[in-house]
This record gives sequence, C-alpha cells and structure tokens, in this order.
Amino acid sequence: MTRRAQARTYSVGSMLQWLSEAGIALKEDAHRRLNDLAALIEEWNTRINLVSRKDIDRLVDYHFGDSLSVLPILQPKGTWKALDIGGSNGLPGIVIGAVTDTLEITVCDLKHKREAFMKDACEIAGTNTRFLVTRADEDSFRDEHKGGFDLVLARAVGPLPHLVKWSIPLLREGGLLVAYKGSGVASEVKRVEKILPRVGVDLIVVIASPWAGWCNPLRKFAIVRKRVERCQG
Repeated sequence: MTRRAQARTYSVGSMLQWLSEAGIALKEDAHRRLNDLAALIEEWNTRINLVSRKDIDRLVDYHFGDSLSVLPILQPKGTWKALDIGGSNGLPGIVIGAVTDTLEITVCDLKHKREAFMKDACEIAGTNTRFLVTRADEDSFRDEHKGGFDLVLARAVGPLPHLVKWSIPLLREGGLLVAYKGSGVASEVKRVEKILPRVGVDLIVVIASPWAGWCNPLRKFAIVRKRVERCQG
C-alpha cells in the first residue's frame, strides 16, 4: 500500500468514525465508496478540472472532510430529498450520498463535459444519487420541482442572495438552504436581509464547521429556512 493510500484510509476512517459518534446513520460500505470516489476524482482530474491541482493530494482530508462536516449540524433523520446546486465535481453532494442513505441527492449542473464523470461518480455513491444536466434557476426545472426538496446544498456556487432566490421556490415549507461560505459570510447575510420579505425566508443562521480546525479553518455554513405559512381561520 502506498503512502498516499495509507493516508487516505486513515482520513476516511477518522471521518466516518466522527460521523458515527455524532449519530449519523452510515452505509455499511461507506469506507469503500469514499475511497473509490477519491480514486475516480484523481483519475478524471488529469483530464478535466474537478478540483485545483494543488489540492489533489488533500482531496480526502480537505475536500471530503469539508463536504461531510455539515452532517453533524443537520442531523438528518428518515429520508430527506436534497438538491446540490452546481456540484458536478462530486462535492459536496455525491460525497454525502456515498456515506449515508438519509439523503436522496440530486445534483444539477450545466457542465456537459462532466456528465460522464458524474455518471461514474453516482454509480460509486449508490442509488440515492443522480445527476441532471440543467440549472437550478431555469424556469422548467423550477416548475417541475417546485417545493420538491427538503434541503438545498451549495458549495462554491454563488453569492448568498442569488442562492436564496434560486433555492426558496424549490424547497418545501420549513426546508433548508445550506450554503458553504467563508470569512465574508456576514456581508452576504446583510445583503439577503434586505430581500427577506419578498422571498419567504423566516430564519438565517451562520454556524462554523465543527471540523474547521483541521479541514477548512474559514468554513462557515449559512443556513436559511423557508417560511412555514400559518393556516388562517
């Protein structure tokens, strides 16, 4: 076993142990799925740009860890229908789908050149993942999936005001948008506060990643909840 393989095995095992201790229901073969997914991304990254070339040696401990660190915050129970906006590099949605069945993941992105990679990635992750070549802000997608998701994930996609406008129509009442953000999240939240009355949001919170100390020290999660309409009468 190479030094890289040893390091990856240790990192994957640690992450899965931490998730299990946090009460996350894991797939029995999550360890194998993550290792296979890492190998697939490394292979494809030589042909198309999935992650920065300088980051490929820390793919598991940095990118996979960052993707998975939201699960202890969300604590999904039962089965949630989740949409990953713009995650055609497999991050974060496919990584999450490879680990747990509590989320049914749909990844939507318009990058056609990544479709073959995503087909292989979804096969590795499991039947709870799928990829659609489309955009979340397209009228046809919004009309077809209006109110259809419990959770929308967005990592390195766009400013929070845009994400809110795209996501809220796709969420059920009480559903969550989780945006992976960095040190500038406070200014983005202020911009969103100006449009709250128009977009049906009743809660915005910012939470630091529980794994920020070793994974991504700047990571913050902006969590937005769609308003639950009160019955009249």
